[in-house]
Amino acid sequence: MSSEASLPGGGGIRFLRSLGILIGGECSERIQVTSRWEAWLDEDGMTAGKPVNPDVTRLAQSFGWRFSFHGPVIITRLTMDAAPTALSPGQVDAILMMTGGGP
Repeated sequence: MSSEASLPGGGGIRFLRSLGILIGGECSERIQVTSRWEAWLDEDGMTAGKPVNPDVTRLAQSFGWRFSFHGPVIITRLTMDAAPTALSPGQVDAILMMTGGGP
């Protein structure tokens, strides 16, 4: 199931702590899915036995990724300064439509 989440902006410790709570992991991994979006997930999700996240896996595979994402995944906008940034409303709508969570 896909949904929206709010995180503190700009990266930093508050962002990482909030992210850790949402993804349920101690070590987060950042993967650039497209030139505009990146995924944050539990680096140990698969080995920890977290189930495949079908929505994000399908989204990433539509952009050429060949593996499955496990557990909760947070998608943020990719910016030039590399700081995690909230998605625009249009990006949220596009991702939700692609993952079946439509607006």
